[in-house]
Amino acid sequence: MGDKADDIFATFKLAPEEAQNFNIVVAKFNEHFKGDTNVIYERVRFNRRCQEEGESIDSFITNLHTLVKNCNFRDLHEDLIRDRIVVGCTDPKLSLSLQMIPNLTLDGTIRRARQSETIKSQQHLLRSPEHIVGEDPADNNSAVHYVSDNRIRRQEISISKPSRTNIAINGVPLKFKLNSGADVTAIPEHIYKLRKDLSDLSDTHKILHGPRRIPLKVTEVVTATVLHEDLSAEQRIFIIPNLEEPLLGRPAIEALKLVTVHPNLHTISSQKRPFDRKIEMPDLFTGLSTFGEECTVLLHPDASPYSVPTPRRVPLPLMEKTRAELQRMEKLEVISKVDTPTE
Repeated sequence: MGDKADDIFATFKLAPEEAQNFNIVVAKFNEHFKGDTNVIYERVRFNRRCQEEGESIDSFITNLHTLVKNCNFRDLHEDLIRDRIVVGCTDPKLSLSLQMIPNLTLDGTIRRARQSETIKSQQHLLRSPEHIVGEDPADNNSAVHYVSDNRIRRQEISISKPSRTNIAINGVPLKFKLNSGADVTAIPEHIYKLRKDLSDLSDTHKILHGPRRIPLKVTEVVTATVLHEDLSAEQRIFIIPNLEEPLLGRPAIEALKLVTVHPNLHTISSQKRPFDRKIEMPDLFTGLSTFGEECTVLLHPDASPYSVPTPRRVPLPLMEKTRAELQRMEKLEVISKVDTPTE
């Protein structure tokens, strides 16, 4: 130890046998440098701790265990941690369900909170809309929307037929769901097995992805003639196990003219930009707006006039900006210069 540590050690006034005990000496130094704990302050910190937006439940619980160490709750610390989880979690449904459980323990609270967080994180996959995205390994630009240089090209389309319609595949009628967001046409494997007269199978090396770009198992592919009313086209149809119903992809939909494509293509950035009122609503934020007619301002009967007779001082750094703004407002006739005394 250094000289300063020796001076501090001398203030402990330990008995000779205590001075030789390492644990006692370390405890005394910790007590000296840590100082007294403000229990009221630590309890306020604990009681105000809530789960933050985006914070995991495990991180929230770990921090509660850290805060409770200095609160001196004694035998109640587990019950109070349980209460903070119930009251401080960001999920109101979880909080309500926990309050309805009799004899709720800390372990039970933590287990249910973790289960709730895990189940919520899985819902986006379980409830995702069914889209099929075709992607050729040699063409990385093939997707639901063409993506290049962080910009997305979209077309405004309107479906001129019901969402499901009958399509003949090599003369065999099948009801398809129209899916303008899919790059390929697909049918379930069990339907193909029932209707083997559709066409002969062939191997494919094309890779298909579903929601979140999860690879799909493709059994085989057939090339067939799709027919709707008087229009027909040759299309490749993919056989996919576990597919709920036949899906008619964008190429077939366009070939059979089942959608109307508006010519006004527009490009949007895939990166969110801040909302600029002057750009988005130029008519409202250009020039000086007026009511167009005289307006009557009604005051409360008890209202008393109030004025500031003393001119307000303008800080030197803002002098030029203030002068320019006054000139602009005078030019727009919002204000007028007064050179003579007024009442």
